Amino acid sequence: MFIDSVITLDNLAGKTRLELLDDGAGMDNVQARIIAQIGRTNKKSPQIGRNGNGIITGGMYFASEVLVLTKIGLSLTAILISRFLQLQNEYEMCIPFFSALLDGDMLVCCSVEDQHNFKTIKEFAPLAIGESLQDLFKKIKGNTGTLVVIGPLRETGLGKMILEVKIETNDLIIPVVNDPLDDIEDDDDEDSFLPHRTSLRKFLEKFYLTPKMNINLLGEKVNAVKIGGKWVGKRYEDVMFSSNLDFLVVRDLVIGLENNIANLHGRMRDGEETSNAIREASSNFRGLEKLWKRFTVSVTLGLEVDNRRDNGIHIYYEGRLITWGWKNLRFFETAHKKLGISMFLNVIGEKDGYFSLSLNKTELRMPELFKRRLNTILYKYEEYMNTDGMLLHLQKWNQFVAEDSNPCKKFWNNYGYPNFDNESCQRKEWTRKTHRILGRECGYWFLCQSCRSWRHTPISQQRDSRQCTDLGNRVCLKENDRDATMFVECLSIMTPAPSIQPQMVVAPRVVSSQAINQPKVEKRVHREEEEEKVVLSKTRRMQTRSSVRRDQPDMDENPNERPGTSGSH
Repeated sequence: MFIDSVITLDNLAGKTRLELLDDGAGMDNVQARIIAQIGRTNKKSPQIGRNGNGIITGGMYFASEVLVLTKIGLSLTAILISRFLQLQNEYEMCIPFFSALLDGDMLVCCSVEDQHNFKTIKEFAPLAIGESLQDLFKKIKGNTGTLVVIGPLRETGLGKMILEVKIETNDLIIPVVNDPLDDIEDDDDEDSFLPHRTSLRKFLEKFYLTPKMNINLLGEKVNAVKIGGKWVGKRYEDVMFSSNLDFLVVRDLVIGLENNIANLHGRMRDGEETSNAIREASSNFRGLEKLWKRFTVSVTLGLEVDNRRDNGIHIYYEGRLITWGWKNLRFFETAHKKLGISMFLNVIGEKDGYFSLSLNKTELRMPELFKRRLNTILYKYEEYMNTDGMLLHLQKWNQFVAEDSNPCKKFWNNYGYPNFDNESCQRKEWTRKTHRILGRECGYWFLCQSCRSWRHTPISQQRDSRQCTDLGNRVCLKENDRDATMFVECLSIMTPAPSIQPQMVVAPRVVSSQAINQPKVEKRVHREEEEEKVVLSKTRRMQTRSSVRRDQPDMDENPNERPGTSGSH
């Protein structure tokens, strides 16, 4: 289902209002009434916002009335969440709702109570002068959909609107000021002025790892951003967050089971004993693999070169942004030395209660052990990039740095930063060479408009179209295959992810820069050895019973189409 969130502004007796149109499945009167019951929704457990607080708390923050209109066929339902009782010095919230049937342009209420609530909603709803509820229902063009009207938007204590309209950029801006009427204090730092903290468009671009809906803001489509799409030196890690599980023991068991299964498959004899042993070993392996995923979170690290100040830890939960640029770790205390270093992680499920969301869904509570290990991984990654990592990347520019010089200066100069350690240094326009090398390093990402999956292609093949079929004979992913490649696909032109290390806090394996210059030694295989392998392969196939099957990869598979190596993606 594609959701079209259209945000418009209309005159409202000198005030303004916000409209959000969802052209999805709509709601019947039973489903719509649940909105008014805080703590109850029909959402499934993996979805964000299961407590149903978003419309009420968010709407009441920006305005004093929230009107929800929903439609299924000829059945119409309206709910008004309002604080108009405050005019009578009653600090309560009134939530009238009514159901009606559409008869031409007329609304036919179903009961006397609905008629009474209809009059109440008509009186206090954020309607423009001369506007009726029927006019708002007509904005739902299809047979189904939902329209949310929030208004009139309130003003801050300084006399400014809580949302400012930027017509030239089709954007809504949240002013960075300390509002005397707000109980929430803004962060008094430079990060408060970053685009995603003030611009609704910039925030929505990063809101989902893989957007399943189209969003239009003030008539212009919001182009989703691929998280990590312009990160250099990308690396992956699995971080354990529980001390109750011995990583070394699980790692040894997994490796032992893998070898055991391979040896059992390789036996050149028949028998039910072998078949049973394979099934038992495979079952144990799946159990340990499930246990491993249960107590680990996959993270992705890289250097943000497009806007190096827009770094930090980007935390997602079930694919939805919770916190962007989180830096509440010792590693980020000296921010000017950590420019560009970024990480993002996506927590799937509550992980047996180790992770939990705050009520407003803007903070993820994490175990202290997990934070310490994140901190250690960041230090190791910084050490790697400041030494061998940057040296390897500079060789792609045909640049070599002396042992006694700092590779960071030349690295950041290549990406348009004259001062490599000045936090306020602005990036210059990239040269054609910079675009070319970054294209080789990161490629080009686009979101398929059919299957809603991220697709990766070299920058030279960038096209205006946005379909999987633009990549040749590729077809769109099926609905049940989305989760497997939902977040990050195989980066065929990137450095592959390192193997799991004995300690989860250890950074990826450091490759010496001198090893790059060593000539490649080709392995020569004699014809007799090839023939021996062919004979051995045929013998094994003949003597292995059909009931013992091996899961072999498809040899015709295009290496560019393999799923990503990132654990959480």
